Amino acid sequence: MNFRRSTAALSLGLAAMVMTGRAEAASTRELPSQWTVYTGDVEHNSAFKAPTGAAGAALDKGVSWRFAEANALPLSDKLGKNAAALGPRGAPVKTTQFLGNAVGVTVVGDVLYVESDSGYVYALNAVTGRQIWRARVDNAAMGDPIVVDGRVFVGTGDTGFSFSQVLRAESNAHLGLVRGLSWGTIYAFDAKTGKPLWTYGTRGENMPSECYAARTLFFGNGDGHIYALDPATGALRWKTPIGGFDSMSSCTIDHGKVIAGFTDPNNLAAVDLHGGRLAWRATFPNVANTGMGDNSPTVDPANHEIIQVAVADARSDDGKSTVNTAVLGVDALTGAVEWKTLLGRGATPPAYKASVAMAHDGVIYVSSPVTNKLYALNGKTGAITWQSAIPYPQIPGLGRGAVTYDKGMLYQSTGTRLFAWNAKTGALVHTVRIGGRFGIVNPVIVGNTMFLANSWGWVIALPVSTVAGSKA
Repeated sequence: MNFRRSTAALSLGLAAMVMTGRAEAASTRELPSQWTVYTGDVEHNSAFKAPTGAAGAALDKGVSWRFAEANALPLSDKLGKNAAALGPRGAPVKTTQFLGNAVGVTVVGDVLYVESDSGYVYALNAVTGRQIWRARVDNAAMGDPIVVDGRVFVGTGDTGFSFSQVLRAESNAHLGLVRGLSWGTIYAFDAKTGKPLWTYGTRGENMPSECYAARTLFFGNGDGHIYALDPATGALRWKTPIGGFDSMSSCTIDHGKVIAGFTDPNNLAAVDLHGGRLAWRATFPNVANTGMGDNSPTVDPANHEIIQVAVADARSDDGKSTVNTAVLGVDALTGAVEWKTLLGRGATPPAYKASVAMAHDGVIYVSSPVTNKLYALNGKTGAITWQSAIPYPQIPGLGRGAVTYDKGMLYQSTGTRLFAWNAKTGALVHTVRIGGRFGIVNPVIVGNTMFLANSWGWVIALPVSTVAGSKA
């Protein structure tokens, strides 16, 4: 259902569409000099022009390398460590959560910054893949490093709950529930050397990526707050209680607000950049599991909306657990839900239940591991424009990888493979087998080079042309 927007909102939306149209004339955008938000872009489209200079020329041509992080598994390993004990559903999930890379990489200039769930942060030469520095952190690091003003910001945490929190959940006393069994810390490192600059500890986990605006570092986390820190010192400026917990919902910035998703209770919350006042809260019925707190909100400037994906309507069908995947368009100024689209019911997949949405030129692209399909939605109405089945459905939970748009193509890393799709029609063009497993990773494209992070503990660079040129 659509709700009437204010005149101001319409004006902002029209201005955004004009800006989007101008940007669309170029196939990709400039590589940001500072990486201020998850995926490097509020629309979650990680395709950029190569920088100037020799490194940029190499990335424009396309480079190829593989970097093995600490504890990396062979990409030929089908299930990861403890495969026999955990089985085909549990083993890949645990490998992602505690060994490899949960999401994509950060690129600033000719340097890649990567967080590893083995408890390391890396800086790599983007052209050669050689390590520049490596820093140890106190727990799994599951997000994109945020890089601003020569500093690298990283959060740590884990998916566990202490026994007292488990008892709280069992008694349905969910208010005040804290996620995170071990250490939860925000780190700042020197971007050139990896030297630790400061740390800030929290009660809950800090698995989501932070975001930066107005000379402030923001993040939602497992103890149910949105925080604002001084990026130079780590000093707390304010924190706002939201309730519930944020698992992997990396914050975004839109219209002077910090926005992130939370679970138990499930809601999307927006707070003002300055002072942290709660601006609005959007709630959705029948959201299941950690579906809200596990998904990062996406800004769709063409339609002046926040796009949120959630797991919905869990139930038992013939003794089997099933869920649906819901995509919601939320007014960025008021938090009103303007439309809701259900992508289809299917067996409950393991762990994380949906891909992060990507917005491009008023179209929303999202995949569902419930139906093993990739979808294109009209950003104004939520109507499904096309849907395409992702091959190899025998892999549990296939379809959690986010897509990146570049020159009329969509690129998606999910399961063991990298897929190339026609953005207008949804036709599968090519596929490349990488091995291991991809989590909710978004491909990052710089020039003609694609960068990926793998759950088995690998960072991979390959020319985009080889992806588009490999037969399915």
